[in-house]
Amino acid sequence: MDLDSQLRQFKDFLSLYNTITEKCFNACVDGFFRRGVEDDENSCINHCVDKFANTNQLIMKTYVEVQGKINEKRMEDFNNQIKQQEEQNNQAQQVDTNTQAVIQQEEKPIT
Repeated sequence: MDLDSQLRQFKDFLSLYNTITEKCFNACVDGFFRRGVEDDENSCINHCVDKFANTNQLIMKTYVEVQGKINEKRMEDFNNQIKQQEEQNNQAQQVDTNTQAVIQQEEKPIT
């Protein structure tokens, strides 16, 4: 993996981390009257993070499945294009061979 893709992947990770942190914090933290995290806040945060992680896993699993099917379809289309091109080349060669044979027949002297 090249440096640009690693950097992009790291930025994506940080963006997701920041999104999860902000959403779970806003949903679970009620106030700042105590120094510590209350049990109900801690439970809410754990549930929130787990939900995001499970959702992300499900999305990635679905993406991999769908992307695999897309790649298979692209390969099938590509192979079909290659076959069509080969058939066209073969037909062109056949026409060229037939044309040369006709020309040679016409060039033969009549005896």
